[in-house]
Amino acid sequence: MLFLIIFLAIIGLGIIVALHLLSSPFPYKIYFTILILAISIEIIWENFFSTKEKKVLKFEGDWTLIPVYSSFLVLMYVAVFEFYLFRGPLRIPVSLMGFLIYLMGLSLRLRGIRSLGKQWKVHIMGKDKLRLPTCFLIREGPYKYMRHPMYLGAFAEAIGIPLLLNAYYALGFGLLVFIPLETWRTYMEEKELIQTFGWKYMKYKREKWAFWFFKKRYRPKFYERRLSQLPINFEDRRTYNRRVANIDFDYPESRKVIKRGV
Repeated sequence: MLFLIIFLAIIGLGIIVALHLLSSPFPYKIYFTILILAISIEIIWENFFSTKEKKVLKFEGDWTLIPVYSSFLVLMYVAVFEFYLFRGPLRIPVSLMGFLIYLMGLSLRLRGIRSLGKQWKVHIMGKDKLRLPTCFLIREGPYKYMRHPMYLGAFAEAIGIPLLLNAYYALGFGLLVFIPLETWRTYMEEKELIQTFGWKYMKYKREKWAFWFFKKRYRPKFYERRLSQLPINFEDRRTYNRRVANIDFDYPESRKVIKRGV
């Protein structure tokens, strides 16, 4: 199935050229066609040929991949056909705004790929995806500010490309179909990450938003009791906060002894 998606994506490049030749002329037509081809080639490379997986076409149990990639492929086809065959008046300010949104999304995705390094893979689930000690929790680059910058970049691309082409039906499809599917895929990936990294990812999740740059207001949760090897019996929040304030979590053996109720 993944091979079929790649095949249709490559065929789409020829369809873009054919539509350019067959559609009626309009201002800046050649420039838009070159831009669409460049964006399409970049997306194909980024999603299928930049991965560090040895066998990218091999199904590894990631059943979220097919609906998400298929929906983005449909979005691109709808946007291209709407632009060439059912185009209304071309609004250049809208196209410029869409291009800027696309560039922001592209920057986020490329920086995310760079930060992930050898851990960047197409499949988010499977026996070879997340396995310690070969995998580490990345908190560098854009991951320093949010948990899923690459998915946010995909959201920006799904909004920016239709705006660039003034393809409003494609924009609606992206908002109502692709973005919810990508969000659902994010949820499934986080389940894998929690299973792999345990409390470390839970702490990271409580510190950073999934798709937002600003820092969360972090409050220590009760799972940290196990980390610091404290008794489970707490009388109230005030007692718990006093214990947290007096304990060095990195060196639990040097923690201070606090009497109950103090």
